[in-house]
Amino acid sequence: MSPLLLCLLAMAVAPFVDRALSRRPRSAGFADGLVQVVVGGILLVHVLPSGLAAAGAPALLALGAGAMVGVLAHRVPGGERSAGAIAVLALLLHAGIDGAALAAPDEHGDHEGGGMLAWAVVLHTLPVGLATWRISVQRGGARFAAGLLAATAAATVAGWFAADTILHDASPAALGIAQCAVAGALLHVLGHVGEDLPRRPAGWGGLLGVGVVMLLTFGHPLPPTYASELGAGPAFLTLLLASAPALLLGYLVAGTLRAFAPPLVPGRSAAGGGLLARVNAAVQGALVGLPVPVRSCGSLPVYRRFLARGAPAAAAFAFLVAGPEIGFGAVAISLPLLGVELTALRVGAAFLVAIGVSVLVAPAAVPAPGRPAPAAPRPARAFAARAREALRLGFVDTVDHTAPWVLVGLGIASLTEPLLAGDALAAVPAPVAVVVGALIGLPAYVCAAGATPLVAVLLHKGLPAGAALAFLLAGSAVNVATFTVLRQLHGPAVAARYGAAVLAAAVGVGLAVDALFPAVNLPALHDAAASAHGPVAWASAAIVLVLFAAALVRNGAAGFLEPLLHAHGGEPHVHAGHGHGHSHAHAHAAVPVFTAAAAPFTPTFTPAPGGPGLALRRP
Repeated sequence: MSPLLLCLLAMAVAPFVDRALSRRPRSAGFADGLVQVVVGGILLVHVLPSGLAAAGAPALLALGAGAMVGVLAHRVPGGERSAGAIAVLALLLHAGIDGAALAAPDEHGDHEGGGMLAWAVVLHTLPVGLATWRISVQRGGARFAAGLLAATAAATVAGWFAADTILHDASPAALGIAQCAVAGALLHVLGHVGEDLPRRPAGWGGLLGVGVVMLLTFGHPLPPTYASELGAGPAFLTLLLASAPALLLGYLVAGTLRAFAPPLVPGRSAAGGGLLARVNAAVQGALVGLPVPVRSCGSLPVYRRFLARGAPAAAAFAFLVAGPEIGFGAVAISLPLLGVELTALRVGAAFLVAIGVSVLVAPAAVPAPGRPAPAAPRPARAFAARAREALRLGFVDTVDHTAPWVLVGLGIASLTEPLLAGDALAAVPAPVAVVVGALIGLPAYVCAAGATPLVAVLLHKGLPAGAALAFLLAGSAVNVATFTVLRQLHGPAVAARYGAAVLAAAVGVGLAVDALFPAVNLPALHDAAASAHGPVAWASAAIVLVLFAAALVRNGAAGFLEPLLHAHGGEPHVHAGHGHGHSHAHAHAAVPVFTAAAAPFTPTFTPAPGGPGLALRRP
């Protein structure tokens, strides 16, 4: 049967499939998880890289514009209607391109049988049709949904007949820009599929979707733009094998520290509020970040608690900067991907920036009013109970909240490798690269561990080490939620002062690193890909993938992506158990490290005889 007829049939049966699934919530959850992963995976692994390869930087702008359509829809009056119209146009454009792809010749030049690209389109048509029907029924009713499916089918047929014009006569750059705009708009829509369905069935559907995307990727790999560079698949495998042992070690150490670390009380702080006292408090706050794996948004609830319990502002600000950057997981994954020298510079720079920013910003912060009584310590627990808790905290909770970031970092890094020449960034002057890296990192929301693979690839492309550090420092310490919380607690002046201090410190450290360490030894990506990996690396990679798959099944596709898509600066929202049927559409940053239900200790500040001291107190 012709691939075009199969696509039209898949669109026609989508409403009936949805009606059957609506009577079975678990089956509906399974289908929604499959839809999210298959459609999202095809957009990210095939459509987006092809658009970037064809159009370059303008395609990135188109991707951002498409994504902003969905974001602004929730914040601009009348935005929902405008975003809906743009999403419909994006869907029809996507259908037209799909129709042209269905008519593309296979490797033998035959239009009748259809190549792998055509069958990839067929395979994802039913999930796309289901998503289109489910979302449009909720927004406009059954008639609107039926009309939209009919229009999508018509656009697909039009694309089929206009294949020669679309594939050969149209500008490749224009097609690439259109593809990326479509990808940005549709990715936001996918985030709202299956928000109130059982998570565990959605997880199993998502896991099947991963297999489908991998099958399509192996059958129709993305050709590298530069033959001298690694393909996306080999790059992903190389980065995974290099980082997997460090990831497992990071999870083990993080869980062990959180379950077994005794209360820590550093020496006295200097009395008064002078420079020495602020520096001392900042050092204490920065030290807390090492055993506590948090992201930038995840550190905000802890920052609130620090201030509420009477912590010095300098210590709280130091934790806010250093906590997301120097967690043991970020340090562990940096060693194999960035090398010993750059990892040491990364940790040292994070401490220096944290202390410098704290000393500059703390005097302007208004002390938090009131102070609750310290929590009573919990009774001592047996070693076996703590060991079980350490395994759960390290290999369940920490995995849940880092897996999407690590996967996205590995994915973006592996897709970047074949799209850039080996010396693509070498011609950029180091000072310019440092400033640009900090400016890009400042508004971005990045996880230190997840961003490390991408930074490793960019260093391989000629990015100066100082620029890499500036991006990591600014991106991990600041995001929109940080400014929001600081503005609420201390006013807009303190928020602006904090952002400016982080930016200036990141740029200063980056320039200093490039001046003092002009030749930093870095792992060679191509050499690592060509070398034989031992059984430890392969076994570690397999375990990491199993842990990530378990996290996907446990949380569902939407819940798995929550730390990536819906984190903000509020108090952490912790689900009572995994696999339940409720998913908050814009859930709080799920950081169970600092809740009584999931944390073995809570960082608190307690008064020392000579001034405020730092303690890790068990609740």
